[in-house]
Amino acid sequence: MSALYPRPKDEFLYVHRKLADKQCPKCHGKNVRRYPVLKPRGWAITIKCQDCFHELTVEYPRPAGPFVPVTKDLKFSPIG
Repeated sequence: MSALYPRPKDEFLYVHRKLADKQCPKCHGKNVRRYPVLKPRGWAITIKCQDCFHELTVEYPRPAGPFVPVTKDLKFSPIG
């Protein structure tokens, strides 16, 4: 795997959580963010309150979510 995905240079890895223009229905907080998460069904985009962790929505945009396999554009022979 290291040939395809080299070791990150950063000491810490993080996900950028974009501010969503919504209000939490549970705690009425405005710190609601949109970001990718790994769920039992696969990768999803969630909108979640960062104060009470209430999940407003979950979207499964593609079968693999934001993950794009390295072999996506490879041409395979008829044999397999």
